[in-house]
Amino acid sequence: MQVGNAITNDYHHYLGLFQFLWYVGLISDETYKLSGVLCDYESLIQSPDSCIEIIGIAVEEMGNIDMYNIYTPPALPMLARRSGC
Repeated sequence: MQVGNAITNDYHHYLGLFQFLWYVGLISDETYKLSGVLCDYESLIQSPDSCIEIIGIAVEEMGNIDMYNIYTPPALPMLARRSGC
């Protein structure tokens, strides 16, 4: 078994991303439902503007959470760590 970039294709990446964010409670039911309506899940590069907008809403709802490790506190900005704040 090899581990590398886990993106298999755009469809499953988009679908899995929104399912994960909704399942762990990082986005609202409304945002999750809209993602299924507004995103065709076909292309990360040529996404419809409506899909880009719903991704932006999802990012806002997530807040300052590291989506790769949602149970750890968010990292402080580099400047704050240097100044001891």
